[in-house]
Amino acid sequence: MPTAEECAYAAGFFDGEGSVYIRQPHGRAGHRSSYSICASVGQDDIRPVLFLQRCWGGCINPGPIRPNGKCNSRWTLVAASAGRFLRDILPYLIVKREQTELALEIQSQKRPAGRWKPVDDDLMERWGQIKGQVTALNARYPGFYDKQGVN
Repeated sequence: MPTAEECAYAAGFFDGEGSVYIRQPHGRAGHRSSYSICASVGQDDIRPVLFLQRCWGGCINPGPIRPNGKCNSRWTLVAASAGRFLRDILPYLIVKREQTELALEIQSQKRPAGRWKPVDDDLMERWGQIKGQVTALNARYPGFYDKQGVN
């Protein structure tokens, strides 16, 4: 279990370098999967990414080496693992608080692993709306720059 200080550090780092997003459902005919939440961080310096993995698990994927010799590594968590991480850092978030709260709404309505049942249409529709809200929030902070007169 990460300490409060580790959660606060992770939240600050995640606010600046991370992203919360919702994966679309996919599936074959006759089988419909549901939305899943994801959290990821990309960073040139591997040390903070390794710290996040040590505290919360997940996987690290290295990107291509750029002409300047740097390699952006991406740390990713999905579903319940992403939910645990996001719940741990939520009290300390500023920038990604709204996206995180929306993602956690989806995760809180999931069934425990191994208890798969079809998700009803109303819930799928609500999750689709949440995905749209998270996507819009990720695009840019709505209205802030317009109010400040900054392009």
